[in-house]
Amino acid sequence: MIKPVLYILFGVLLTGATSVALGRVLVARLRLRLYRDEQWLFSFLLGSACFSGLLFALAALHLLYKGVFLGVAALALLAAWRFGACAPAPEVRPPCPRFWKWLFWGAWSFFGVVYLCYAMAPEWSPDGSTYHLGLVQTLYRVHGFIPITTDFYKNMPAGIEMLFLPAFAFGRHSAGAMVHFQFLLALPVLIAAFARRFRFPEAGVIAALLVFASPVAGIDGTSAYVDIGLTAVLFALFYLLQIWDEDRDVNLLVAAGILAGFAFAIKYTGGVGLIYALLFVGWRRRRTGLPVVKPLATLTAFALLSILPWTLKSWIVVGNPLTPFLNGLFPNPYVHVSFVETWAGNLRHYDLPNFWRLPLEVTTLGVATRGLVAPVFLLAPFGLFALRSRMGRRILFCALIVLLPYPSNIGTRFLLPALPFLALAMGIAFFAAGAGFGLAVLAAHLVLSFPATIPLYRGGPAWNLSPRIPSKVALRRTPEGSWLAERMPGYLIDRMLDLHVPPGEKIFSFSQQAEDYTARDIQAAYVSARGEVLQDTLFTAMVRDYQPVLMEDFHFAAAPLRAVRVVQTARAVKDMWSVAEFRVFAGGAEIPRESGWRLRSDPNPWDAPFAFDNNLATRWRTWQAARPGMFLEVDFGKPVRLDMVRLECSPDQYQVTLKLQGMDAQGVWKDLALTPESYGRPVTWSLRRSATAELKREGFRYLLVSEGNYGEEDFRRNAEAWGIERVGEQWGARLYRIE
Repeated sequence: MIKPVLYILFGVLLTGATSVALGRVLVARLRLRLYRDEQWLFSFLLGSACFSGLLFALAALHLLYKGVFLGVAALALLAAWRFGACAPAPEVRPPCPRFWKWLFWGAWSFFGVVYLCYAMAPEWSPDGSTYHLGLVQTLYRVHGFIPITTDFYKNMPAGIEMLFLPAFAFGRHSAGAMVHFQFLLALPVLIAAFARRFRFPEAGVIAALLVFASPVAGIDGTSAYVDIGLTAVLFALFYLLQIWDEDRDVNLLVAAGILAGFAFAIKYTGGVGLIYALLFVGWRRRRTGLPVVKPLATLTAFALLSILPWTLKSWIVVGNPLTPFLNGLFPNPYVHVSFVETWAGNLRHYDLPNFWRLPLEVTTLGVATRGLVAPVFLLAPFGLFALRSRMGRRILFCALIVLLPYPSNIGTRFLLPALPFLALAMGIAFFAAGAGFGLAVLAAHLVLSFPATIPLYRGGPAWNLSPRIPSKVALRRTPEGSWLAERMPGYLIDRMLDLHVPPGEKIFSFSQQAEDYTARDIQAAYVSARGEVLQDTLFTAMVRDYQPVLMEDFHFAAAPLRAVRVVQTARAVKDMWSVAEFRVFAGGAEIPRESGWRLRSDPNPWDAPFAFDNNLATRWRTWQAARPGMFLEVDFGKPVRLDMVRLECSPDQYQVTLKLQGMDAQGVWKDLALTPESYGRPVTWSLRRSATAELKREGFRYLLVSEGNYGEEDFRRNAEAWGIERVGEQWGARLYRIE
């Protein structure tokens, strides 16, 4: 079983070596004056940014092949040798007291070996097994970018995921986690090196180990996630700017700009790196009376090298450079405004009863916010004593800037970018209180953060490393498949899909599934507007309030009209306006619909045809709270004599008020009816077949319903009414084929 291990290690070393080689070339060409250890650290991080950008270009050209990765690696290593970039820097870092040096490397090695076992184990993290590696698998399967409009995650920046690609090509899933693990190994060394340069090495050792041993850093950094990578890049950016403040080498701003752009390319929240860089450089230049515009332009220009490719890709594919956000500014048919509002609202609260509980939750309990940074960080307020020094003030100011996005998502792992700065401030305060006190706190932290210790005090099930170190499966002495089958329901569900769903067929699922262990195309309901519409169609067949039992009739004097539209006039708190069917009448008879009719609506013009499709299971919805001026319109292309318009609506829109307008032959709009006649009608139908017919029309032949999904029992009891047949079941998930 040694062969898979060798493939994993080869893929990771290929990625790491290429990144370092590219970074060494860049550091050499910029002639950055760095200490020897800094040279290697910044070469890795800057090279990762360059390699990620190069892989983006290869994906755009559909050149993601093993041979291309090998060729790029060979050229990078050759360039590093050719330009003499492999020669060590002459400057040696400032010394660190021997005891503290041995303490750092001893703890780093111990936790590093433990973490290595988890990183080498099969990837089964929640997000890593879904969209992080799901994207990587998709890109590698088709050898480049393809338009993906059915999953907003796959249109967000993916700077770290690009680095997963070469490793994944050779070592598959675990290799992706191992690439991220490289950033975890580099981060504490980077923190310690920073502290040595600025003459507080003992506090730096405390801070580095506080971060490295943190439970959330351990689980995140050994998974195919990106948060530790972002943390390392943001801290390296801060580090470079402090060096620049000492010698004012403009080339350091070039490197800082590259890192700032890479931080954004990793994650939108990484954009705070560029904000901090611009604030710091502008402030320092103005304080010294030097010109500001040129250095800020340099920073911005090199940051845009990484920012623009991702934003332009998103703009081209889904019409929104910052998808899934700002859909009000960039309307598109791929993400609903209401989804982002609901999703973002949940991320701001995580079902916490109150925010007073948050410090205890993220440090010790780790249940609601899914992970813990460690109990020692309850002492973070002691870090305010670092304000007594200039560097301490800078560290805490950067922590404040990096924490700006945190209220938008209070999950524990979103504290990681601020953790090095908080830990440095704490390290300075602890060491100032006495070396013995600092050592005692650090020792307690190392013990409490060991995976086997965490279950003794955490508040319940949390996202942490399992107490049992997976050394056997890391070496593949335990088969990967059997290990995953015991721990990851999604793996067995993927096996079921591979067995029962033919290649090329699409599966609709109410919940997100692990994508990285199957090649089948799974559409999760909540990750796109299309998925939400199909879910709404299925729910309409089960929920009375979603069904078109409310008639809204607008009567008016018969007149020839070129177009009619219904306008919403009220402002709702949360109710959406929807219309299942829009019908027009003359003399009591419905006018048959024609293909030449032009349909318009504001908002959501893409779904307007649902109000004219004669399928009562589908409906046009605003997908945002109703506001005055919204309308649904049909233009006949020529004057048509009418005397009534009927809307067939669902009753789940209590705050909506409507009026009817018409356009005459001269193109002038006028009010026809200010209020409709409203009445109900009895339900004499089942919409189940109509709902699954719409699913099938959209190309889905299979439906996956997991335990806990809404309507799970309805699908089981009324399979015949739905027109579906159960073809498989695994871990509470049922797979149905639509007849």
